[in-house]
Amino acid sequence: MTTHTVLVTGAAGFIGSHLIDRLEREERYAVQALSREPHEDTQRVTFVRGDLASPETFRTALADSTAVVHLASVIDITQSLVAPRENIDRNVDMLLSLLEEIRKGGKKQLVIFTSTDRLYGRTTKRVVTETETPFPLEPYTAAKIMCETLLTTYQSLYGIPYIVLRMDSVYGPRQPRTMFISDIIQK
Repeated sequence: MTTHTVLVTGAAGFIGSHLIDRLEREERYAVQALSREPHEDTQRVTFVRGDLASPETFRTALADSTAVVHLASVIDITQSLVAPRENIDRNVDMLLSLLEEIRKGGKKQLVIFTSTDRLYGRTTKRVVTETETPFPLEPYTAAKIMCETLLTTYQSLYGIPYIVLRMDSVYGPRQPRTMFISDIIQK
C-alpha cells in the first residue's frame, strides 16, 4: 500500500536515476519524477517533463506529494566559472520556483535538498563539520549557499520543513565520464 508520494527533481541525472530505482522497489512510495529528459512511466513512477525553473512544472506534481527530493542542479563547476550568472540564476531559480509553489499551495511538503561539501572551500582541518563557516570558491558553491539560505528563510517564514545533504564525491554506475572519479576508474 502506498503511503507517501515523493517528488524527485533531476530524476534523469546520475543520483536521481539511482534514487528512482530504489524508491520504485519500495511499495510504500509512489514517485513523481521531474526531468527535462523524456521517460516512460512505470507502475510506481510517473515521469513529468518540464522546465524546473517554471512554477507551472511544479504545480501539478506537488499536489499529491508529501516530500520533495530536489536533486536538479547545474553541476558543471568549470562552466560556472565561465558563466557564473547563468549558473547561479538557474540553480537558485529552480529551488525558488519549488519553494514558491509549496508556499502558495499551503501543503508543507518536506524538501530534501542536495548541497555540497565544496561550500567549505579549502581547509587545513582534518574534520569539517556543518558548523564551519562556508567559504565558496566558485559560483556553483555560492549558489548552493544561497539555496540553503532560501530554505532557512522559507522554513522560518512559511513553515516549510527541509533537510540539507552536503554530499561529497558521489560516484558509481551510470556516472558520466566527465566526473573526475568516473573518469579515473574508466581510465
